[in-house]
Amino acid sequence: MAFQITGKIELIGDIVSKTPSNGGQPFYGREFILDATRFNPETGEPWENHPKFELSSRNVNIVDGFQIGQKVTVDFVLRGSKYSDKQTGETKYFTTVSAFRITAVEEQQQMSHSSQGMSVQKSHEGRAFQSHANRQISNEDLPF
Repeated sequence: MAFQITGKIELIGDIVSKTPSNGGQPFYGREFILDATRFNPETGEPWENHPKFELSSRNVNIVDGFQIGQKVTVDFVLRGSKYSDKQTGETKYFTTVSAFRITAVEEQQQMSHSSQGMSVQKSHEGRAFQSHANRQISNEDLPF
C-alpha cells in the first residue's frame, strides 16, 4: 500500500555506498528530509513533522533537480523488517520509509474539477496528478 505526503524539502543527503550486513552486493542509498509541519486550525499551534525518506539503488537520483525549500508531494511505502540480534538472540524490528516518486507542487496553479469532487494540481513538468478534495478527514495528517 502506498502513501502520499506534501511538504517542503528540508535536507537532501549525499549518495552513499552501503554494504548489506549479510555480505551481499553493495548498493547505493540516499536520504532526504521533508518539512511536513501542519498547524492546528483552532489554535494555530504547529504539529511538527519532519519525516526522513530513504532512496535506494535505482531511485537514488529522483530527488535530483529539486531544491531545499521546494514544495513537493512524496509517494512512499513503509517497509518493516525483523531480524535476530546475533549477540543477544533478541528479535528486533525496524521500519524503513522508502520514497518512490517526488512531484513538485506549484501552489498557485490549482484547478477545481467540481463535477467529480477532485482537484487537479500541475507539477513542474506540466503533468497533472489528482487528489481527492472532499476526503472524509477534515484535518489532514493529524498527529494522533
